[in-house]
Amino acid sequence: MVVLSSSEQIEKYLKRFHIQEHFSCDPAFSLRRYLPGELLTSPFEEDHAVQFIVEGDVILYDMPTEDSVAGVDSPFYRATLIGEAELINPNFQTFFVEAKTEVYSLALPLSEYREKLLNDNTFLRYVCRMLSEKLSDATSTAHKLPLREQLMRYLVIHVERQPKLRDDPLRLLQ
Repeated sequence: MVVLSSSEQIEKYLKRFHIQEHFSCDPAFSLRRYLPGELLTSPFEEDHAVQFIVEGDVILYDMPTEDSVAGVDSPFYRATLIGEAELINPNFQTFFVEAKTEVYSLALPLSEYREKLLNDNTFLRYVCRMLSEKLSDATSTAHKLPLREQLMRYLVIHVERQPKLRDDPLRLLQ
């Protein structure tokens, strides 16, 4: 991950996605660039951030056990907010969000902005709306996918995450 210092690019994304409308405060965003394979979030990172993904595709997954992966969502279609659950609940078990392509995000570190964001009612209403949309999408999509599609998503994430499976994907069936 690289933090870019282009205020012109930050302004471009803020205007393009109307992000400032979701705040009553005036936060100073940083622009982050992630290369394919880099993690935007991980349960192992110490300093979480609220981020708006403004460009690129990501995959979202969880590893409930050492040898399993659950859930794949990609791509996001607008300036998708991530890190909002960690903002609301510091003990939330963060998901892995990995850059599938080159990804740009506007970020606010929680170490610096947690209290400001938790006291910003405009932003909290936006967070509630986003969480309800994500919950609705997750519950409606998971049950509507045919078993074949669910299996293919599972295989894709396993093969991508484990190099030895790229050479022999049938090892998953053993």
